[in-house]
Amino acid sequence: MSADFFKKKFGRIVICFLAIFATACGLFYAWQVKTRVQINTAKQFYFLVDTSVNVQASTYGAQSVGGAGYLLTVEKNIGVAYSVYFTEEESQQAKNSLQTSYANVSVWIISAPDIYLKKRKAKALAEKIEGAFESFYNNMQVLNAQTSRLEDGGTQQSCVRILNILASNFAYLGLEYKTVLPAYAKRCDEVGSVLRTLTNGVIYVRELRYLLCELCVSYVQFCEEYS
Repeated sequence: MSADFFKKKFGRIVICFLAIFATACGLFYAWQVKTRVQINTAKQFYFLVDTSVNVQASTYGAQSVGGAGYLLTVEKNIGVAYSVYFTEEESQQAKNSLQTSYANVSVWIISAPDIYLKKRKAKALAEKIEGAFESFYNNMQVLNAQTSRLEDGGTQQSCVRILNILASNFAYLGLEYKTVLPAYAKRCDEVGSVLRTLTNGVIYVRELRYLLCELCVSYVQFCEEYS
């Protein structure tokens, strides 16, 4: 038999092997999609952002009016966040009140996706992991509400009480998820420490807004790790 015959035969074998491999990969992917566990973590956060070129001036300007002054980067766009909101309506109201003095203010929407657990170990802990994200988000809502109360004339004493409760909540989450979600647990420990420090002095609205911006970004990042 000629060399060409063997070359053609070998070529057909390779093509058949690649076709079988591609089919197997497709079936495996379909199986993974079918068996993965979805957790509803999707949220949207509305950041009120100053997009001026001078970041340093924007940061000072935001903090001088009680804003966070949080440096935010979204798809290579850089802005300084005054605050973050959980509804579009609230963000638009805040934008309208600021635009009379700050023309470069806009609303940036950052979305957190649902998460998907694919590994057997993670799927076995789905309920616990879902609880972690729910607790983190609920604590953010409490912080958001307390920020609004302080801005509207709430007392330092009541603010300290709520922040101490939140600090304990985050400290508990740090311990509870130390082995299940190490990065999440570390972040919760850090937040608990920050909250304790804030209660040792006069609490300013801008500090709470800055922390809330950080937490929203952290929530999105955690969700993206599993999406």
